[in-house]
Amino acid sequence: MALDETISRVREEIEQAQLRGQLGTLSELDARRELIDPILHELGWRGVTRLRREYPVESHKRMKMDYALLGSDGRPVALIEAKAPRENLQRHVEQLFTYAFHQEVSVCALTTGVRWWLYLPSAAGKPEERQFAMLNLRFGRVDTLCLRLQETLGYDALLTGAAAICAQGLLRKRKDDEHLMAEIPRSWSRLLTEPKSKILNLISEEVFQAIGQRPSLYEVRKALPDIIGTRDHLSLFESGPTVAEIVEVVNEVCLFSTRPLGPNDETKGKARDLMVYLAHEHTKSSFVEIASQVGLGEHTTVMDAYRRVEKQINSTRDDDLEARSIRRWHRVVCKRLGLDT
Repeated sequence: MALDETISRVREEIEQAQLRGQLGTLSELDARRELIDPILHELGWRGVTRLRREYPVESHKRMKMDYALLGSDGRPVALIEAKAPRENLQRHVEQLFTYAFHQEVSVCALTTGVRWWLYLPSAAGKPEERQFAMLNLRFGRVDTLCLRLQETLGYDALLTGAAAICAQGLLRKRKDDEHLMAEIPRSWSRLLTEPKSKILNLISEEVFQAIGQRPSLYEVRKALPDIIGTRDHLSLFESGPTVAEIVEVVNEVCLFSTRPLGPNDETKGKARDLMVYLAHEHTKSSFVEIASQVGLGEHTTVMDAYRRVEKQINSTRDDDLEARSIRRWHRVVCKRLGLDT
């Protein structure tokens, strides 16, 4: 009987035992005889020259492994500890590694015949950090289960060293996958806590790639409450503009739309002053942070800019043309940003 047929038969027996409420009553001996032995036989481990049961561990003769898979020199290349299906395998990992440490095998396994936990003893770290596969014969594709068992516990794979190489690759992939999955929520948290313009710029760029028109950061932010399906992170976009949004809108209002031939240095200076004022009033950024984003070198310069605009906005003199210009810009920018004036 081929390995895939054996796994299919074992799976059927497991399901029948589960349906009849008998799976939890199976003993370790039942698991070894009906579930584990047939699979090991199909993996090429037949005969006493290849497969030994109750194998005494070197230097600890009282310790015996349920299975030792022997190489051509008669020494174990893999050790397997069997448990009853009802057993919690986690409680027996330390025992398995104690045995494997003394035998210096390529691969070791802990199994109930239903679940197969595979380890690379030579890897660094705690036992859980050396686990390269967790298989459950009740689930998954039979061909995938066959492949994983053949390439890590198959007779030829273990004797040629291919099993150890495969196990190393699987362990690296598992650690890479764990690192990747752990980084995704951290990256999301950074996006939530770092300047919101990073997310808004991504959306703006996506819209531009799709239709050739680029929405402003303000337009993106205003549209999001209507399209976000959950409100868990909606405050991210409702808590007011970012410094980057303020810079963008001030540039549009004060520079790009006022002079056909382009703004002069005086207009640019006034626009920068207004950026500073609005950023300080409507964001939580410090003067140092604002300085870096609006292009001013020192925070004292930023403070001077803030005071100038504050004085001009609060001015009641109608003959102060510069103040009137700043107040007009201020009203238009605040309207575009959805801010109170």
